[in-house]
Amino acid sequence: MACCAWTDPSDWQKVLEHCIRLSLTTQSQFWYNDEFAQHLAHVLEAALPPSASPDHPRRIAFLCCPTAFVGFQQAHGDRTDIESVLLEFDDRFETLSRERARYVRYDLHRPTEVPPDLHGSFDLAIADPRADDAV
Repeated sequence: MACCAWTDPSDWQKVLEHCIRLSLTTQSQFWYNDEFAQHLAHVLEAALPPSASPDHPRRIAFLCCPTAFVGFQQAHGDRTDIESVLLEFDDRFETLSRERARYVRYDLHRPTEVPPDLHGSFDLAIADPRADDAV
């Protein structure tokens, strides 16, 4: 069962707010079903601003939400105009790195320890840390 019932990507703000509330109370990021992960991927793509130029891909950060990252890669991984970065503590997800999709080890308890090349480089970010990782 998907956690959100909206189907209009232009309503992305309501979708994200609802899903953040729900994930904090009942679901962790590992429990998105395929239908929801794909829907979220399309909502996030629609929320990205237009690219400034063909040489400047749009960038999206996935902070502690590997299932959303995987869903986005399945839906949009072949796009050359979008780069995505998964910031995640669990090293098992390093195997997901490839061209235009990058894994960066990230610890919520050290929020400023991010590679310098990532500072100010994202057009959109989504976060869904596990409830027991709250800082």
